[in-house]
Amino acid sequence: MKKKWLSAAVAATLSVCALTAPISVPNTVTPVAVQAASSGTTLADMPSTYQSAAEWILQNRIISEGSVKD
Repeated sequence: MKKKWLSAAVAATLSVCALTAPISVPNTVTPVAVQAASSGTTLADMPSTYQSAAEWILQNRIISEGSVKD
């Protein structure tokens, strides 16, 4: 019986310690420069494997729904 109480006390103590310990994650992310696409970019500039998906998105999401209207 004494072992059960000791085991429960140790488990409770470890649980409380784990829940209250500060979590620290080092900031190791390196910033990456991002360039916006020029206005001269067309569908022909996209790899051919993605063109049919891009055409579907253009027709069914952007034009039909008018999602880019002001």
